[in-house]
Amino acid sequence: MSSPDARYCAQCGMQLIQRSNETAKVFAKRQCCSYKCTHLHNRRPILVELTCQYCGAKLVRGQREERSDFLNRKYCNRFCFSRKLADEKRNPQIRGVYEIRNGLNGKIYIGASNNIHPRWSKHRKLLRRGKHNSVLLQSDWDEHGQEAFTFSVLETVAPTDNLTTREQAWYDKTQCTDKQFGYNTDPYAGTRLGATATAETRRRISAVTKGRNLGSKHHNARLTEADVLEIKHRLQDGETCATLGSAYNVSDGTIFSIRSNRTWLHVSWPDS
Repeated sequence: MSSPDARYCAQCGMQLIQRSNETAKVFAKRQCCSYKCTHLHNRRPILVELTCQYCGAKLVRGQREERSDFLNRKYCNRFCFSRKLADEKRNPQIRGVYEIRNGLNGKIYIGASNNIHPRWSKHRKLLRRGKHNSVLLQSDWDEHGQEAFTFSVLETVAPTDNLTTREQAWYDKTQCTDKQFGYNTDPYAGTRLGATATAETRRRISAVTKGRNLGSKHHNARLTEADVLEIKHRLQDGETCATLGSAYNVSDGTIFSIRSNRTWLHVSWPDS
């Protein structure tokens, strides 16, 4: 029986054993059991797209850069890393509630963060790219330009105080969730509960989901449209999810999702 602290090869899954000439520091960093596994592991394609946390540029893997080092890298070069450190020295970490105010019409956006200055940088980056989550704020930013907006701290919050509670207090005080006074769409701080999607948001969701691989075209699909149609026939005949799951080599939950119209909606139910 292996110990709870045992580590295993990231490629083949065998337990890692410390070599006689290997220090504890090197062993803690090693991910594979052999040079062959290390080579195969590093050759695996990286499917996620990583971006620099300072400038937002896409990270490019170096020719001799280890896979794990690349996945843990946060900046594209030393220049961005040094600029990030310089910004942190100039702008110390502030925990609290902030506002983004439109000086032309007086509307505001209220937010809260454990570190406000990086959050402001993220807001500016999303607004410049036209991808901000607040459609109303994005629309006025595009119309009036960034010169019309100011970023300011409303209240600093101590580590012992609840940040969401203070944000909600400013929601209530400024009425920023009312379209007449602000850009916030969620009525409650820290949750999407009670929020209604605008027509523009619904249009974006529709554009993203349109053309997505559905049914048997999905890379993880274990059923075909013909199988699902037959399953729906058998469900109407009174067969249970457990029986159909065993017959088609899928879980009971998969059959239940079909029965409750959560999946395979493009396959119509047969006429009774």
